[in-house]
Amino acid sequence: MFKRKTLASLFFFLASAFFIFVPALASASATINVNLPGAASATSPGGWVEQFYQFALMIAGVLAFGVIIYGGIRYMTSVGNPSGEEEAKQWIWAALTGVLLLAGAYIILNVINPQLLNLTLPKLSAISTTASVASPSTAAPSTSACAAPNTGNCTVASLQQTCLSSVATQFAGICGHESGGAATIKSGSDYCNPASGQSCPGGKCTASVGLFQVNLTNSWKQTVDGQNCSAAFVNGSTGAGQAVHCSGKSPCTGSSGQACQVSNVQLYNDCVAAAQNAAANISVTCQLSNNGSNLGPWKADAKACGF
Repeated sequence: MFKRKTLASLFFFLASAFFIFVPALASASATINVNLPGAASATSPGGWVEQFYQFALMIAGVLAFGVIIYGGIRYMTSVGNPSGEEEAKQWIWAALTGVLLLAGAYIILNVINPQLLNLTLPKLSAISTTASVASPSTAAPSTSACAAPNTGNCTVASLQQTCLSSVATQFAGICGHESGGAATIKSGSDYCNPASGQSCPGGKCTASVGLFQVNLTNSWKQTVDGQNCSAAFVNGSTGAGQAVHCSGKSPCTGSSGQACQVSNVQLYNDCVAAAQNAAANISVTCQLSNNGSNLGPWKADAKACGF
């Protein structure tokens, strides 16, 4: 008897709630906007799944509510019929079990990890499809005095892979100012004349060569043909045997009257070829600048470029 009264009370409560709150909700808004699976508001697979789950949960709740009412009616009309009462109770408990399973799955996942309920797909970072690749050093000089070259071995990206990485931007600008990023370029102002019986292209033996215009008479820090490159130069005013160290000023600059001469053309040509090698030129630049910490050899460039 007690069970019958309990179920009858539950049925009466649910039925009352249905007939009281549903009309109230209907009168609260004249427009009902239901987003079904595949509706325009879903913009991703995760959104579609979430929308479908919410829609299915709503339908399941309505069906469960209807089944409970049906079971309550069956139970109350089965007085004196034990099999009818038992069947009605099975309808009610089946509906309640279904609702508990749907709600329980959500609660359990939320307790374990709330992120399991986040159906938003992870955002992927954009992958750059461009890369800076050092091309053969035949680039033309830059039109801007201190602009970093866009290609070749003197781009900022290329110098970041060398000992100059911490000051790659400054040295890329110096390289642009000195050579425009052309590894084979020769100075048009720092030069010596060939000694008697010797010859250089154009009659002038360039003293500064390559990306950073390293001075072969006093700055080249690698031996070529087993000798220092300064051994290829002598003082033309005092005779052979005395090497000349050019410092960017006389006697190694100007349009005429150069005091320095090239007495060993073979060594000179080999030194020029070594200085035109981009990797070797950068290596010597690393030594001269103490890995970029000393701009002394390029102080004129640094001043001109504002470094």
